[in-house]
Amino acid sequence: AFKLLAELAALDVDPAHWKLYADKVAERAYQRAATAKVAEALERLKGAGQPVETVDAAREILAAIPAGVRGRRDDSLEAGGVEFLKEADEAMRAARQGVNLAARWGLPALDGGMVDGYWFDGAIGGLFPGELYVVGGTPAAGKTCLVWMAALATARGDERQPSRPVLVFSLEMTNKQLNRRLASQMTGVPVARIKRGAFTDEEHEALKAAVHELATLPIKVVSDCRTLESIRARTLAERAEAADDDARPALVVVDYLQLVEMERVYRDDNRADAARAQRFHELAIDAKVPVLAVSSMTKSAQARATEKSEVDSTGAAGSGLAYAADVIAFLVRTDPKDPSPWPEVLFVMTKARDDDPRTIPLRFVKARGRFESTDRPTRDHAQDMPGGDFSNDEP
Repeated sequence: AFKLLAELAALDVDPAHWKLYADKVAERAYQRAATAKVAEALERLKGAGQPVETVDAAREILAAIPAGVRGRRDDSLEAGGVEFLKEADEAMRAARQGVNLAARWGLPALDGGMVDGYWFDGAIGGLFPGELYVVGGTPAAGKTCLVWMAALATARGDERQPSRPVLVFSLEMTNKQLNRRLASQMTGVPVARIKRGAFTDEEHEALKAAVHELATLPIKVVSDCRTLESIRARTLAERAEAADDDARPALVVVDYLQLVEMERVYRDDNRADAARAQRFHELAIDAKVPVLAVSSMTKSAQARATEKSEVDSTGAAGSGLAYAADVIAFLVRTDPKDPSPWPEVLFVMTKARDDDPRTIPLRFVKARGRFESTDRPTRDHAQDMPGGDFSNDEP
């Protein structure tokens, strides 16, 4: 034994070999951990319970699979800087080509865009991966319409951005109800008449055409994931199953936040919403996708917004949202008694983690279920905005 130890001590070993061996050990451990979770999920699927419940439970188990090999992540500032510069370079090349890499709100006032060859900044600039956006508002201000505008704009794409998948978790309306509502808005046929069957042959054809167009969009409406854990599992599964980056969800919509159930029961609504927001923020980071969530609004905040047009981040039901969300905004009608079919609505940002909050006036076209910017930026306006003229620059 002494002889063998002496021979080992005399060996000149390259440290890189030890690192390689340690990496292999870590990879094997990673594989065993994943195998154990898959086996556990399979057993849960075979167990007692309703089919949908067992599938949701299995998804939650699979969501616990480690995201990577433990010990392989570089937590140095240098690693974070390299990752940041890589994303910044990609964004710069895309901007110079007139392409927006973010998901879209569907509103120039919020997204920004090109005007006569000049780039102008919107209030937010889009919906960016890894960030949580919370939209609240007074009744009939159009919260659900706004988030669906974002879903449709992202899924449809335009000349600057291809069509991209969207995942909508609807806890308030079914897939059928959403189709009816969207078709009504696209055609102008009121929902009440659709329910009664009181529409003409021409309107019937228009409704079928609208449903056909919606069916071609890469949007999935999920109404059976009602817990935060099942929403997380489904989102990560959609990302893992995608063949490439373009097929991964570009936007996740949650309508609405307070209906999402949690494993842990909180007696304090503030703490419950803070926990929801924090978990959804973690999901946005882990899935590398923007999460856009509708939030209810407290009665006192609704009254203050209606009477004085004043809101702050505590207006969302459960003020704990303010800590985890990257952007919080409220839709407030300037005149709640305005009987016109296109009332003015203020998009009031109360928090913007990386910028100064702003208030953007919008026009809510109720019959069509969409918002419009109150004015179109001019060439002179665009020229004065940060970003300059990229129209003649080479990528």
